[in-house]
This record gives sequence, C-alpha cells and structure tokens, in this order.
Amino acid sequence: MTLGDLGYKELTQNPTEWSLYLEWIKEINPRSYLEIGAYWGFSLQGVARVLQPDSWLTVVEAPTHARAWEKLLEIMDETTKEVPHIRIDLIKGSSRESRVLDRVENKGYFDICFIDASHDFSSVWSDFENYGKWSTFTVVHDIDERLIEKNKWKHNGVENATAAHFWKCLKRFRPEVIVKEFIDPLAFETPMGIGIFRTEGWLWKRGANR
Repeated sequence: MTLGDLGYKELTQNPTEWSLYLEWIKEINPRSYLEIGAYWGFSLQGVARVLQPDSWLTVVEAPTHARAWEKLLEIMDETTKEVPHIRIDLIKGSSRESRVLDRVENKGYFDICFIDASHDFSSVWSDFENYGKWSTFTVVHDIDERLIEKNKWKHNGVENATAAHFWKCLKRFRPEVIVKEFIDPLAFETPMGIGIFRTEGWLWKRGANR
C-alpha cells in the first residue's frame, strides 16, 4: 500500500501503520478526537474521513512554519467541505500555552488524544500529562525503537530522549495500559510507529464532553 492509495501526497506517516491505525479508529467508533500537532493537516483529514457523523475533531497547532500553516488551513477547508457532518475546531498556539490548555479543557472529554507535535521525551511527556487526562486512549507517534539508534547516529553518538524512549518506558513500567502498537518491520530507512495506550481511570478526573 502507498500513500497514494490512501489519498495523500505529503502525509508524514508510514502508510502501513497509518492504514492500520485508521482501521482501529473505525473499530472503536470514537465521537471525539483531539490531535496535538497537525502540521500539514493530512492526518486530521484521514481521521475525519473515518469518524462517524456528528463527531468532534479538535486540533492544536502552532503556526511555526508559514508554508505548513497555510497548507493546514487549506486542508481543513477541504476536509470541512468533504465531510460537513464532522465538526472540526482549530486551536492556534503551542500545546504548552495555558490559554490553549484552558480551551481544550473547556471542551471536556475526548475518546482519543493523538500526540504528534514535538517528539522529544519532555514534550511528549508534557503533552501526555496535559491532555491524556482528558481522553480514554492516548496515541503517540514515532515510537519505533529503531529510532533510538537512528537518532543516536544522527547526533554523533549522543542519545537524546525521544518519543521512542517514552514508549519504551511505558511498556516496561505500565505494560497493562498498552492497547496496540503499529510498527512496520520493513521500514528500515524511515522507522516511525504508532503506539496506543489507555489513559481512562489512570490519570485525573473524567470530564463531560461538550
């Protein structure tokens, strides 16, 4: 399967992993979805296409790259026209801004929180702490452990903590919350990986979606 088969040209996801993830979304039938870090917007477009009518899709993105931000707005406009039965809200700003946190909290509870902004360990952990508490499932991108060695080589032997380290720690210390991981074993050049774990009942209080 290729990205073209999935209807994308610039999706920053592994096509095999992404198609399996979309199938999982359809299986659990979520009504509310939060995406932290949309960049081009192709991932939110794919999710919107598989959500049920009258679902909510909330996106948090900071306009740090002009071309990507322009493309995101374009993709959101296309998606709204393509699937008008899905409500899509864009929250502009960094996921660490208190203003952004307040806006997300005011929306209440989400079935899925997809973390795909900054991929260093501290950023992933921060997004998990700030937004995982408002979701049943939290999803993290770039969890393939092959990325650890790849990034180490990239930084002249220095091992910087990443999303892959976050997932490795989670599997070691809280294996009972792991739901699924989608890792393409053939992705030698560009390993990525998508990891899903359950956060409901683990973190803070549950809110009421509104």
